[in-house]
Amino acid sequence: MSERDAEAIRAAAKDRLPRLVREEFGETFRQIEQQREGKREFFALRDSNNTPLTIRVDSGPLPDNEFVRVYGNTSSDNHVILLSDQLDPRDIDGVLHASLYDLEDKKRRAERAEVEGLTAATGHNQGLGLGAASDIGRRSLLPERFHYAMPGHHPDGRRISRAELPTAAARAGTERDRVSRRTFEELRREAASLPDGEYPKRSVMIGGGAALAARDPDRLLIDGRGRWHVDPIQRIVQTADHMDHLRTTGMGDPYQFANPTERVPRPALQLWENEIAARGPVVDGLARLYFDDRNRLLADIRLPADPDGTRPSDGSDLVTVEVEGKPLIATGFQPELVPGVVRGVPTVPDATDKISDHLSAQSHPRAGEVAQSLAGIPAGEGSARSALDTLETAGVLPDLRASGDENVNNALTTLDATAHWDRTRELAPDRVLLGDQVGEGRFDAHATDHWLVVGMGGTGASAVEAILQENPDARVTILGGEPAFVLQNAVQFKELTERHGPDGDGRLSKVDGRLSSLDVVTGTDGRQRIRAEAVGPKRDDGTRQEKTVEAGAVVACLGRVPKAPPVLNEVLSQAPSKEAVEGRLMFDDNGQYLGYNLSVDMGGDRHELEVTGAASRLLPADVFSPEDSDRVIKVGVTTVPEEAANVPAGFMGTALQSVALEEHRAKGDGAGPTSGSSPGPTNPTPTDPLGEATEDSDSVHSDQQRSTLSTPTYVSAAQGMPTARPSSDEAVSGTEGNTRSEKKPSVPSFASAAQTSGAGQATASGSSGASAQEPPAHLRASTSGKDQGHGHRR
Repeated sequence: MSERDAEAIRAAAKDRLPRLVREEFGETFRQIEQQREGKREFFALRDSNNTPLTIRVDSGPLPDNEFVRVYGNTSSDNHVILLSDQLDPRDIDGVLHASLYDLEDKKRRAERAEVEGLTAATGHNQGLGLGAASDIGRRSLLPERFHYAMPGHHPDGRRISRAELPTAAARAGTERDRVSRRTFEELRREAASLPDGEYPKRSVMIGGGAALAARDPDRLLIDGRGRWHVDPIQRIVQTADHMDHLRTTGMGDPYQFANPTERVPRPALQLWENEIAARGPVVDGLARLYFDDRNRLLADIRLPADPDGTRPSDGSDLVTVEVEGKPLIATGFQPELVPGVVRGVPTVPDATDKISDHLSAQSHPRAGEVAQSLAGIPAGEGSARSALDTLETAGVLPDLRASGDENVNNALTTLDATAHWDRTRELAPDRVLLGDQVGEGRFDAHATDHWLVVGMGGTGASAVEAILQENPDARVTILGGEPAFVLQNAVQFKELTERHGPDGDGRLSKVDGRLSSLDVVTGTDGRQRIRAEAVGPKRDDGTRQEKTVEAGAVVACLGRVPKAPPVLNEVLSQAPSKEAVEGRLMFDDNGQYLGYNLSVDMGGDRHELEVTGAASRLLPADVFSPEDSDRVIKVGVTTVPEEAANVPAGFMGTALQSVALEEHRAKGDGAGPTSGSSPGPTNPTPTDPLGEATEDSDSVHSDQQRSTLSTPTYVSAAQGMPTARPSSDEAVSGTEGNTRSEKKPSVPSFASAAQTSGAGQATASGSSGASAQEPPAHLRASTSGKDQGHGHRR
């Protein structure tokens, strides 16, 4: 489907929505008018309680037989109706009618749940063509080995209750531990039985999290159990309504453990992940990927160190496997940016490469010697200082600083900033942190009672919550601009400001500004303090106010490095040349983004690796072009809108992507990635694609040096296409984990692929009781291949 077709669907839907609201939903939605805020176009309405709300209409790629997703945000009342770009224009009215009914129903259930403490229904909102045929959602489209039950049930099929969740999550963790130990020992025994130089051969997945939604039980899973297994906050950012579409993946049911407007408890995610991980071989540990001298791709699997940091001296905590096929990498977010670096040259290796290239281009007599010395510097803290010392010793640093070359200047800026950050951390190791250290629980909240958090994105907000939660005496000052739009649509930040802001207990304050520098200083009392210099927002005359903030500790949350996942660093560094590494974006036939493929040519032996999940949302700039990055961002903005309080790299977005990847693989032979065209968003919002801070909030450098990124998001789906208006006395009743509509409009019945796959009894989408049947030809999602994309060679 071309962008022109998608735009035609959007335009037609925008044209028809106001009439439909007035004629069919006048009792629920009123005073509809089209408005614009920046690049965001939407309809402003009021509901029957005179509460303002917005609806934005868009069109984009959706799975086969899913004609619309409705992202209903009952917390912010900003909603999105995403129509499939495969939709026949003749069906727009019916799909919009279904979507509005879905929004009306969702708002009513959320209101009643808040008043009466009811649990929202599940299964009513799983997409046109996706009904209650199977509890495993679209996994029923996959081969039979993927048809394991949705997590969250007792062995006898009973649903785990909210009261049982903590015990159930712990029990699932214990079972995963058992399977992990068994898998590791089986690998060790097999390795011991093989000749020297031979290793057990396995297809592997490295990393887990929400990508486990379509966990292949035939793959060896290697996962360090990070993120939600170690995060200090008790509930994730999203509410059950925000996570509505997770159920279509078969990963879990958010309404089972939270009311519509309640944030989902963290143990629910632990339960889901641990149950699915234990469905096949798993080792809870770390992986090292590398090529051996025979160009085989090997993985060293190492168990975590003991709590005191020690390891067995006999090497019994390590086993090596030979990787069969394409390893699937789903290791989550990339590392964070250090304050002061240039985003185009974000790391020390990037900077030293730029400098080496410059010296070589200038035919400097010591170019080869300097490049070799720089390449030999060990990675990690202190590497920037070592690089600068190397350049100084070689006598080239003064000339580099005076060169005027933009690439060299940017590289030196990154080296200087990183060296300064390392020195600052050395002076105050427990009080100069990156956001992930807080998010992984690797911090002491009592190190000080006054914290400074730099950055107004999702990582920063969660750091604020963790600090205030863990230290009741702590105060937090946020340095940044306006919160990212996705945060404004989430409950977390609202709760923090209401509870701890000026109208709460006063423990949370905010300074509008952009970080310029960080230093450790000694106060008049002899204690070390962290001093942040910042510049405020632009004033009418174009100037900015300089600001100084001091605190006992700082947490920097300034975005993430656009690089390949760290587990691939060694593999990519072993490539004989930059030209030996090729990257290709992976899209399915409908234009859904699945991740990216890296191909490494090792002297005629070509190895392919697939990256999906959060790790695939920021492309490695040394492999892919800016146009590729823009393309991925645009698809994400369309399919996971910020209004839904989600980001594409988040839990639900990753789960949906994971299932889409395996669904695409199941359609063919899985031999390789396919690329397809995908329409861009109508309303891109300038934010980081991982939901981090907006452009003006926290970068140290000029607007020209800062990247403008946009956020991807996933959308909800209406239940059916009502042909009759539901009566006004429709009632919703509920019990824990299950509510139902007493009356539902009749709807045309669209059988999903899931309903015809033999995974369950075919029933109509919704509860009308009509039998499922094949949708009309003009409503079937096209399965024809899209334009093939390009591989990029760097």
